[in-house]
Amino acid sequence: MDQTRKAESRISCFQVNLQHSRAAVANLCAELKLVKRFVCFLQEPWVCRGKVQGLTGDFKTFVGGEAERPRACVLIANGLTGWLLPQFTSGDTVAVLIKLPTGGGGGSRLWKSGRSSWL
Repeated sequence: MDQTRKAESRISCFQVNLQHSRAAVANLCAELKLVKRFVCFLQEPWVCRGKVQGLTGDFKTFVGGEAERPRACVLIANGLTGWLLPQFTSGDTVAVLIKLPTGGGGGSRLWKSGRSSWL
């Protein structure tokens, strides 16, 4: 595989604690606009009236369950396909199955964000 194809197939991963800050959410969204393919694990997002707020951009947002105040979420770029795994998700933990593009057809990985260990 040549260098160009390798660069195009890379997925950037970020883990960010937003500390419930509007400014941090705005900065994150601005930075994610510069990245083509990514998975972003968020802790302590900005929440108002029980809903995660301020996350705008070209990505999908996965939030944990019916929690009164969600404390974790996962963002993936729109170019990736992901499914929330509600049986492993709560207000503290978000589990997402992501289909990763590979040269040979496809694969999947389980990504988890929250206060427990990564899978």
